Amino acid sequence: MKIWFIVAVAIPAFLVAAIASAIIAERRRKQELRAVAERLGLSYADKDDAALAPLRSATKLFDRGSARRFTSIMHGRIEDLSVYIFDYAYTTGTGEETQRHRQTMAAIFAEQSRAPKFELRPERVFHKVASFFGYEDIDVSDHPAFSRMFHLKGDDAQSVLNAFPTETCDRLMQAGKMCIESTGQWVIVYRPDKRLKPHEIDGFLREAFELTTLFV
Repeated sequence: MKIWFIVAVAIPAFLVAAIASAIIAERRRKQELRAVAERLGLSYADKDDAALAPLRSATKLFDRGSARRFTSIMHGRIEDLSVYIFDYAYTTGTGEETQRHRQTMAAIFAEQSRAPKFELRPERVFHKVASFFGYEDIDVSDHPAFSRMFHLKGDDAQSVLNAFPTETCDRLMQAGKMCIESTGQWVIVYRPDKRLKPHEIDGFLREAFELTTLFV
């Protein structure tokens, strides 16, 4: 009791209120996500569970940064495909440069997929600088606007290019700042640093399925 009193006195009242509000909002969000999962016929787990093990072993995407956390995990089958929707958070940088990243991701497993392995991300300044020094960036010569908008890389450049015809590039440009990674059987879709509200999950899932079908 004495320890709690000292802490309460040391922390300004407005900060205590802000922390309490954040905790309540997070609990409400999890309750709403659980309801979304139930409506979609998916299982739900508040924290990382064994269901994500196959995905984590298939990609190095989740090796970046530190303090990595998987939460609000929905998992099940939709249209004969294994589907995972979850929040993923990790930290980059140190000291004053520390940054916490939070985003909602969809991962779809298509066992019969013949999609090539690739990573697609919105083009940023450091990608342009890296390309100048010879680092990998696959340009779709028939669609220069797409190549200006996205950074694309993969081990087999020709196979990757074959997976990006004009109509696929057009659809991805409509999607905007979307990240997509294909491991061959897994397709992972997310918007960088965008954690979705519960009511946005349905639309995001539909778009993730649509984008996945472009490749599998």
